[in-house]
Amino acid sequence: MLVAGDLFDSPQVTREVVSATCAAFGNMPRPVYVIPGNHALGAREIRLEPPGG
Repeated sequence: MLVAGDLFDSPQVTREVVSATCAAFGNMPRPVYVIPGNHALGAREIRLEPPGG
């Protein structure tokens, strides 16, 4: 799956929301690729990798 843009409405998202989103993506049968959107501009980089990845 390709997410072309913002995952969230704000660059400031709680850890709980990020964790729930990652868990949902982790249950997908295919890889998930996310392209940063305009809400990600200026935000700290978050790199999410699968275990052992």
